[in-house]
Amino acid sequence: METLLIISLFLLFVIYAGYGIAIAVYNRLNPFSRNNQTIEGFELPEVAVLVAAYNEEDVIEDKIHNTLNLDYPSSKLKMYVISDGSTDRTNEIVSRYPEVTLIYQPIRKGKSAAINRAIPFIKESIVVFTDANVKISGSGIRELCVEYADARVGGVSGEKVVLKDERAAAASTEGMYWKYESFLKKKMLNYLLSSVQPENSSQSEPNYSNRFRKTHCSTTS
Repeated sequence: METLLIISLFLLFVIYAGYGIAIAVYNRLNPFSRNNQTIEGFELPEVAVLVAAYNEEDVIEDKIHNTLNLDYPSSKLKMYVISDGSTDRTNEIVSRYPEVTLIYQPIRKGKSAAINRAIPFIKESIVVFTDANVKISGSGIRELCVEYADARVGGVSGEKVVLKDERAAAASTEGMYWKYESFLKKKMLNYLLSSVQPENSSQSEPNYSNRFRKTHCSTTS
């Protein structure tokens, strides 16, 4: 029993702390070098912000205001809201904003199905997926898109920041969890990217599994 207890404690340590320590040490010994030269002269792409909203009347208008006021050229930023199955005032609120494209059908098949249904409506080259109760920081979209100046990058994620409110204790606990998860994501992605060869390398086949980067733009919810 004592041996079993020791093994169990060791496994818990590896799962919750050991993995993070190991990947952090590896990154320290094998740092990832970002190709900043590619950013010079990079033209910002057209971006679609896609929100899958189901009965989000309490937050959807704030989400629209947040998106339309981001620090990104308005001519290159388009917002889409897919609200399949919503029975509250979500559709009515979205319809007040001609800048926002509303996609709706009365049948609800779930979030994944809604997103898949919305994609054919989108013509922009970059799609940002975000929830209705999430606010993107002012420069968030710009920081996300700049990462695509590096041809090795095929996907970018934001960093979630939990705001404290009347549920301060719960928010604090959730905030700690997200901080640690963000730490692991950064370290793991640096590890993956450190193995990706530059665009002009002799590598015959692109390693798509490694083409992801995490940027420091933040979201709040």
